[in-house]
Amino acid sequence: MKNHFVRTLFFLPIFAALLPDQAYCAEALSEEKAAVAASIDAKADRYTALSRRIWEFAELAFVETDSSKSLQNLLREEGFAIRAGVAGLPTAFIAEWGEGAPVLAFLGEFDALPGMSQTVFAEKKPLVAGAPGHGCGHNLLGVGAAAAAVATKEWLEKTNTPGTVRFYGCPAEERGNGKRFLVLDGLFDDVDAAITWHPASDNSVNTNQTISINTAKFKFFGEPAHAAVAPHHGRSALDGVEAMNYMVNLMREHVDSGARIHYVITDGGEVPNIVPEYAEVYYWVRHHDAKTLDDISSRIAKAAEGAAMGTGTRVEYAIKSGTAGTRLNRTLSEAALANMQELPRIEYQPATLELLRALCPSFDGARHQQVAKACSSGKIPGGSDVGFVSMAVPTIWVNAFCMPPSVSLHTWKAVVCAGSPVGEQGMLYAAKTMALAAVDVYGDPELLKAAKAEFREMRGTDEPYRPTPDTPELDMYRDTVNRQR
Repeated sequence: MKNHFVRTLFFLPIFAALLPDQAYCAEALSEEKAAVAASIDAKADRYTALSRRIWEFAELAFVETDSSKSLQNLLREEGFAIRAGVAGLPTAFIAEWGEGAPVLAFLGEFDALPGMSQTVFAEKKPLVAGAPGHGCGHNLLGVGAAAAAVATKEWLEKTNTPGTVRFYGCPAEERGNGKRFLVLDGLFDDVDAAITWHPASDNSVNTNQTISINTAKFKFFGEPAHAAVAPHHGRSALDGVEAMNYMVNLMREHVDSGARIHYVITDGGEVPNIVPEYAEVYYWVRHHDAKTLDDISSRIAKAAEGAAMGTGTRVEYAIKSGTAGTRLNRTLSEAALANMQELPRIEYQPATLELLRALCPSFDGARHQQVAKACSSGKIPGGSDVGFVSMAVPTIWVNAFCMPPSVSLHTWKAVVCAGSPVGEQGMLYAAKTMALAAVDVYGDPELLKAAKAEFREMRGTDEPYRPTPDTPELDMYRDTVNRQR
């Protein structure tokens, strides 16, 4: 990881040429709120520098050591008390300032994706071949949420408003569902509301329902044999995996059209001339309705058992994780949207515009950054462990323009945007929106009361909310990390 950082120093002159314009105009905001937004601009250089540093670290799930420490250092220097290693996760932490109610939580992520290393150029060119990269912009996500927490803390202090502001350092969103363990450990039990955000190709406040996810690994055990001399003595574990996959692929015709089923064979044997004694396949199953999801998952497990019977092998499977779909709070979301609508659109320097148009020739800043007129209320196929938090407390999710519409998350182009002013200016925009929403929550008890009433009605008592209490795979990327060092 450290070598990755050192190599990146070569590209700092490129970053310097793409610095964002920090000029700010806020005629539409009240004087008090304009001061909150301006406080974020006043520290913009520090926030963008930290975002770039975390982009350079590009650390994977549960091993985001330097990224986590860097965010802790920022918040400690801003007067927050730090609790590190919470919920048994070495890179998870809580930064807290203030006392008493209401307690407002900002959620920050900082994990990267494997194999997504990329330089800040409008062509595919890995910085370090095979190394991780921030293809989902979590370097922006963590720092933007921290910036909002700092601005909120300064407003509470300046106005002598009672309340507690917390930043939750949440590891392993991409793979590992770190927030699940924070919720299970009771770390949100006294929280009144939570705010998060995500890099996107628009400026909006998201009330869509994300998808619920179950993941499991199926391990088949057979009998080894010489594949040419005595194959009849063998029982192929790989045959078990392939038979299972075949049955699941037939099953796709007979499941709800909203379901998503993905798999990869993670171990298929060593060499072709040995009947595989062991094979493994990794499944992800998605659906918006948790009960339907469980039914599909059970059918897949039966396919595995049938495949083992038919191939003379034995199968074991272990649920690796599960993610609840989001249930976002419309009352608070509409308050956040009202603040976003009062912020001016992002203005780009010529070098940043050049990069944007190289990535997206049809880029039109005024059109692509248009603020949503109302909170959406649909269903989206993506998933996030924010779902666990949204089932525990009323939650706001802000989207901010950090990449043009032609750029998809989890791609090299997204890594480019996350490491340049394209994403950094969106990060600052999101931080302002979140901080202004927090001002409303602290300043209007009736708003929070209404949000909690909506939450109780939505949450109910029968909602399938079951964060699985298994142990986190803290070493899931151990081999990858060792290769990068």
